[in-house]
Amino acid sequence: MKRTGIRNLLSTGLIIGLAIALGACASSSDKTETGSTAAAKEETEKPVPPGSRLSKVETGMSQQQVRNAIGEPDDIRGYPTGKNWIPFYFGGDTYRMDWLYSGEGKVIFSNPNRWSRNMKVKEIHYDPDQP
Repeated sequence: MKRTGIRNLLSTGLIIGLAIALGACASSSDKTETGSTAAAKEETEKPVPPGSRLSKVETGMSQQQVRNAIGEPDDIRGYPTGKNWIPFYFGGDTYRMDWLYSGEGKVIFSNPNRWSRNMKVKEIHYDPDQP
């Protein structure tokens, strides 16, 4: 009889301890903070002027189409995104490549799925101060 009482006490304590631990891990961040930072980012991004080389680039274009439209980039930078490290994530946007154009800005490419290197334009950032 004593063992059953101790088991009940231990299991109850374990459940309460687990509930407290999970409650401590809960996020209480405010979603408006994310919205305000996104709004600030949009304000700082400059629209691509019509006379710029980058105005010929559209989202969804392939690397070859961009190369034919505006020429070779001055520099290329590739990097994995956070989605690359998610276990069993087989979707796209696991790797990005930035094509940098001096005095113009950059064109950001992303892969459509984990195994493809057939990258497409995801974003275009106009920045006349691009070195």
